[in-house]
Order: sequence, then C-alpha cells, then structure tokens
Amino acid sequence: MNLIKINYIIKLIEQGKTDEAESNLNTLEHEANRVLDLVNIMVLHATLMSGRGRDDIALRYLQLVPILQESIESDPNAARILSRRLGLELKMGLLASAEVTSHRLAKARPQPDDATLQAELEKLRQLGASGKPLAIAGRVPAECRPMICDPAKPSWEYVPVHRTVSLADAKGRLDQVILRCTRRTVTIPATTDTTWTLPAKLGQCAVEVTGESGATFTLIDETLPG
Repeated sequence: MNLIKINYIIKLIEQGKTDEAESNLNTLEHEANRVLDLVNIMVLHATLMSGRGRDDIALRYLQLVPILQESIESDPNAARILSRRLGLELKMGLLASAEVTSHRLAKARPQPDDATLQAELEKLRQLGASGKPLAIAGRVPAECRPMICDPAKPSWEYVPVHRTVSLADAKGRLDQVILRCTRRTVTIPATTDTTWTLPAKLGQCAVEVTGESGATFTLIDETLPG
C-alpha cells in the first residue's frame, strides 16, 4: 500500500479536513488487495473517526483488526493497536473490555504509554469496585458500514461489570435490549428507568441496544443492595 497516500490521509485528519480524508481513504480502500492493506485501512478509519470525535466507531474498527495470539510478542503493530484500543476503552469507561485488552497488551512489546494506561485502568478498577453505579454513554451508531456493523439494524454493545443494568436519558428511538449471555439470550423492549438483573447462572453477559441511528442514552451498570 502506498505509504505516501497513507501519510497524506493522516495529515488531512490532523488538519481537520476529515471529509477530504474520507474521500481519499475510500479510494485507497478500493485499491486494497492484501490482508495487511485491510489492516491499514481499518486503522485509518479508526483515526478518521477519532478525528471526528466518534471514538465509539473508532473502537469498532480497532476491535476488528486481527491480532494473532501466537505472534503478539513479535508483531510491532499488535502492541500499537492494542494500546490504542485500551486508550479508547478507558476513555469511554468500558472496564470489562479494557481488562481483556490490557491482558493481551501485557504480552505484546512494551509501549511508551503503557504505564499511563495501566494507571488509568487501576483508577477505573477502583471505581468499579467502589459500589458506585457506572454511567456509560451509549449511542446507536449512525456510521454503520458492512465492515463494522449492520446498516439495516445498527446496535450498541457493552459488557457490564456488575449484574444489574438500566437505561436512562434516551434521546431518539430505542427498540430492543438484547441480553446475550453464555447460557441464554433474552430480547426485551428498550425502556428507560427499567432495571434488569442478570442472574449469575446465565454466565457472562453482554448488553446490546438497538434503535434508530444516532439515538443516545446512558446505561447504568450497578449492583443493587441486598
């Protein structure tokens, strides 16, 4: 892949010329014909989305970058991508996801930001263990492309730290809450100020919220007394 074109796109993003950067990136994507090219394309899309203030979409692209466990120690790109992923997960308060990424990053090549990221992760861990509810900003993506999500049914997903979740402060239409657990999947209407408790017998769960593109809300992740 043409490094001159890649650097030009990055420069456009840094200059705030995101529409021009996207146009050039789409052209570059059509020219891609190798796995490494596609990896670079996904990383560039992530950079573009962060440049537009859409860290949630940037994270989706980075989560799709294939990182082989057997080569994680020797692959310099693995450490760089995992470090970016962890930074975004911490910024958005995604503790469970950040723990997984941190575990993988520990096996990769050291990065300059490792100590800072670990300090931020420890703060988030302490908040998660404090008993205080975690308020997570949710948004049904308006930038769905087949590469990262289904444009016909966009959704937002979160792995809770605790076993009780609820939705609040919805702006825009929300349709369904899908509780995807290892032993069962439950689909219920998405309503605000309704509390759902995830029994431990269901195993590890993820919460998926569907609705109209661009709808925003807050997910409350907590442990209720008693």
